[in-house]
Amino acid sequence: MIGRHGYVLTCAHVLPEEGSVTVTVTNSSANGGKPRTYVAEVLRRDDDRDIALLKVPTQADLATVLLAPTTAVEAGETVTVIDHPGAGEAVLSQTLTTGVVSSRARKLDGRTYVQTSAAVNLGSSGGPMFDSHGDVIGLVVLKARIEGAAFAVPAAELRDFPQKATVNLK
Repeated sequence: MIGRHGYVLTCAHVLPEEGSVTVTVTNSSANGGKPRTYVAEVLRRDDDRDIALLKVPTQADLATVLLAPTTAVEAGETVTVIDHPGAGEAVLSQTLTTGVVSSRARKLDGRTYVQTSAAVNLGSSGGPMFDSHGDVIGLVVLKARIEGAAFAVPAAELRDFPQKATVNLK
């Protein structure tokens, strides 16, 4: 969740091709910590960058995150990823993994990513990558076919993405 009005950044590839998109929110300070599910509107989708902006129609007090400044991450810095990886039929909700930044500007196929050694797996897509201050430095979009190499769209690109959809995050 970014901003205070129900905006969500995630990966475009996790959205269904057709039909509605649902977002489940667990907020310990609201609704007794019970999960709530909302039907979200897709405001913008960029399949090339694998980013999507959703809007959850709620006035509830939802927990949000801050996007880190462009220069906030350095190689060797410890990072944390929150995701929902699959374990067979089960989904391991709200799983935390840690690693270090291998490169803050890894170039792959003409795109720039934050590369990390944090463990990511099927179900990690769309998960935020946090720095040691709790700011989001990237959005996990892919894993290499080797262990210990995952990639995230940098926060600077995430920050620009909603503005291109002409939304007010304040």
